[in-house]
Amino acid sequence: MGLYMNKPKTATPKRWTFPTSPAVNGTFYHGLSNEEYLILLGTIASTWSRIEDSMIHIFSDILNIDFHSGVAVRQVYFSIVNARTRIDIMKNALERNPRNISKDREYDDILDKFGALSKRRNDYIHGLWMTHESGDVYVVIDSKEEYFLNGARKIGAEELKECIKNMNELQSKIIELINKIINSKLEISMPTNVSSS
Repeated sequence: MGLYMNKPKTATPKRWTFPTSPAVNGTFYHGLSNEEYLILLGTIASTWSRIEDSMIHIFSDILNIDFHSGVAVRQVYFSIVNARTRIDIMKNALERNPRNISKDREYDDILDKFGALSKRRNDYIHGLWMTHESGDVYVVIDSKEEYFLNGARKIGAEELKECIKNMNELQSKIIELINKIINSKLEISMPTNVSSS
């Protein structure tokens, strides 16, 4: 008699099943040949790099480290290579460190948007792109299937443009918060009672 910890002996093991998604007739060409999509994906990649760099200031502030103190904040931030881990660290420190009790909701909003857009960026940048003979563009986000065309979905340029718009809005919110952080530190460091002689 064997021991079955989690599954009864009669449970059917999970296995590959024949694709159920409707196939698109015609020829697919791997990669992108549509110049507009190439430019949009390049914009997403370069915009995201700028956002990640700006987030170092938010990371520093949430961890209560003066960005200009000489502590290797940039090196620590970028040594955490997984964006989800960075977000988890910042959320944990924001929610559980008593020094952050007075931080506004905008920190949470920025972290939530950063997480959502990080996933979208990764989906697009790491997706398997292909162009149909009709000129339509398809992407496979999850390419673990045996037949990777399974799960391919047609994608419009408007979706990528919306992502870029959301990234630019997030960047603006990050810059606004960085300016607030800098101004609050300047107010603290400025003497409040200056007399002239």
